Amino acid sequence: MSMYTRLLLIVALLTIAQGNAFALGLGFYGTLQAGEADWDFENITGPDTSYDGGDMTRLGFGFVLDTAVLKDKLFNYRLNVGFERFDADLGSTPITAELVGIAADSSFGFGVLRTEDIRLWVGPRVRVAAYGGDFNNDSSIDIALIEFGVGGVFGANFKVGPTVVLGVETGFMFSGYSGERENAFSADTDFDGDSASLFLNGVVLFRLGSDKR
Repeated sequence: MSMYTRLLLIVALLTIAQGNAFALGLGFYGTLQAGEADWDFENITGPDTSYDGGDMTRLGFGFVLDTAVLKDKLFNYRLNVGFERFDADLGSTPITAELVGIAADSSFGFGVLRTEDIRLWVGPRVRVAAYGGDFNNDSSIDIALIEFGVGGVFGANFKVGPTVVLGVETGFMFSGYSGERENAFSADTDFDGDSASLFLNGVVLFRLGSDKR
């Protein structure tokens, strides 16, 4: 169990134990992300290799926690923890890194519109993720990759039932990467990269606690 999954469970249990202290939301999300990435690969026997402007896409789903779904409260913290498929082209070449992993996004939102039925919020977002996989043209090379990103997010929550809320999140992310290539026939080599991307998430939340205003 990852650190962020443990955090999600601990916060949920503490909140339920507090009864109606605040309105917590737990639920699910799906995400689509797209952008461009640059990569620099270390080579043992020759000059390092760089690939610029390659397309990258991410598809994922997971669990979401929000500390103020519809409550008339300025600040909300949202945690998204999920599984992702991450494909990144190496520049204009036909080579693609095909990865899967776990990502955690922390959003620090400020409600700009707060009613009993709608909450609009905006704020910064921080991301950490870890992936593993290989290249589409050579499955003998294993890739391990970690990511740290910062960006911004705009969110909207819409009440559709006594306890059910539908939401969307959209925004941008700037990320840095550090990784390693492992090949059984040669020495391991390091690589790094950076990317700029846009994302769109769909969210279903179930409210716990009180929504009294």
